[in-house]
Amino acid sequence: MIQWIETAEDEFSNVSKEKPLVLQANMSNIMVIVGKVTSIYTLSAFAFNEYVPWTSNKSHNGVNIVAQSGTSWYNSYVFQFWFGMFCSISFAALTPIAFMKIKEGTFGLDVKTGQPAKFPHKQFFLSKIITTIGGSLFIPTMKAFIETFVCNHSINPWVMYYDHSIECLSGTHILYMICLLYTSP
Repeated sequence: MIQWIETAEDEFSNVSKEKPLVLQANMSNIMVIVGKVTSIYTLSAFAFNEYVPWTSNKSHNGVNIVAQSGTSWYNSYVFQFWFGMFCSISFAALTPIAFMKIKEGTFGLDVKTGQPAKFPHKQFFLSKIITTIGGSLFIPTMKAFIETFVCNHSINPWVMYYDHSIECLSGTHILYMICLLYTSP
């Protein structure tokens, strides 16, 4: 196995010396770049937030400000939860199809030509959606799902830590938890 890896590395080195690496502006590369930017943004939102306890001790009325929902609609807990649900259900519905195509050896390929599928082929969309949801959107989706189970017990009545408008164990909160239990693996 190690010999095979060394041989493959040598072949790659020889090919890369002969032909320079050229970054093409195709859909696959754009999706990878967008995915990396999304991941960096998501992780930076935690790491560099001035209200996160490990970077400062700022708080507002005894409640950590990082716990409050964002001001824009796409930064709100409710949007992130339902977007995560959409991604989770889509991934669950498309994964069996992708597994079947992988088993056949045709995942992402145009069967007629044997070449990678191009826009607007079904295989093109299948491979891009599975890659995006399974890779780039995994962290934001899991973050929204985990936040569902976090309550702030320092406020009476207890409220969700990331959305103070939702009371813990209220009808809405229980609906969110039930949705997660039925859609999570």
